[in-house]
Amino acid sequence: MRSVSPLLSSPLLALLFCLLGPAGSPAQPLSAHINASASAIDYTGSATMHDWTGTSHDVSGTLVVDPRAPERSRAVVRAPVASFESGPDRRDRKMQDVTEADRYPTVALRTTDIRPVHWGRSSGNHAGQWAVTADLTFHGQTHTVETTVDVRVTADSVHAHAQFPVSLTRFGVERPELLWVAPIADTIRIDARVSGAIQEPTTATKRLDTTRSAVTGTRRIASTDLRDLPAHRYPGTSAGLHTAVRRPEEGAAEWIVAVYGFAKQPTGL
Repeated sequence: MRSVSPLLSSPLLALLFCLLGPAGSPAQPLSAHINASASAIDYTGSATMHDWTGTSHDVSGTLVVDPRAPERSRAVVRAPVASFESGPDRRDRKMQDVTEADRYPTVALRTTDIRPVHWGRSSGNHAGQWAVTADLTFHGQTHTVETTVDVRVTADSVHAHAQFPVSLTRFGVERPELLWVAPIADTIRIDARVSGAIQEPTTATKRLDTTRSAVTGTRRIASTDLRDLPAHRYPGTSAGLHTAVRRPEEGAAEWIVAVYGFAKQPTGL
């Protein structure tokens, strides 16, 4: 086979776009890498004589938002423990000691369940509030936290803001004494503000790859995205793949590849 069928650029792509969702389509989840320069995580601690706040701008992770079905969204947010600065170096070193930042260098939050409290669209933007359950990994332990998150999606970016308490004792952190007085309060308050630019989605044409065998000279059509697709992420029925060879009177034989399925609404695979 010397060439890929021109059908790959017409009926097949039409079918793929129906199933996968075209680039920029609201049916396709929007992915954004967190921009550290536009994001920050604060922790606020309390002591007998004063409160203080440590801030990290070294925030990374990914926000994936499905505007049509927020419950299918997800997020991962990370920050180095040693990146939190509160002002006095002595206090920051003490907090790094008790949290064993050398041994457990990263604090991470990964969502496990999202339920929209209210969600709507206005002036081309989506915005609202979600009830979120997430796994928080800190000091070598992972525990569930629940919070509400304010989310806003513009034409080119995703923004999220969440606040929630964290018990140091629950995560096995020994509460330090600051200024040689009573230990700090067990609860610290987290305030996370993260933003990221929406990445250009992968189109159907980019999901199809062709390679030619150096031995036989034949061409192989492959799609890593489709091959690795978990079946539970397709909310339709009768999904399938059909291939055939068409041999025109003139020219080389052509492969016809058809992806098909039935769904009530467009779905981003």
